[in-house]
Amino acid sequence: MTAPMIDPREAFALLAQGAVLVDVRAREEFEDGHPLAAVNVPLAGFVEGRLVDREDFVDRVHEACAAGVPLLLLCRSGVRAERAAAQILARSPRDVRVVRGGYEGTRGPFGEVLEPGWRRLALP
Repeated sequence: MTAPMIDPREAFALLAQGAVLVDVRAREEFEDGHPLAAVNVPLAGFVEGRLVDREDFVDRVHEACAAGVPLLLLCRSGVRAERAAAQILARSPRDVRVVRGGYEGTRGPFGEVLEPGWRRLALP
């Protein structure tokens, strides 16, 4: 099951309506910069220099976010957020959306910005 994709501006508007922005990046990435309203629930953690998914991720999301509240998932570029959404949706019927472009935006093979992220759009 896949979650709908929304752009950062749509996500920002949904925050005003009570949605929760869940940043699924590792704590170290989150500390380097994040949206002001974001709650950090890492999908993965660094183990020997690589990111490994946490087995308790979905439980931690449920602990951090009230039931019935729409979840907006964000990572660096969108890939981990999609994986996180699939894990949440596999275990519970929640309103989950993925912020397209993530925090940094997506880039093409030559470094060109294909989709601006939250940071590039200068959203708080």
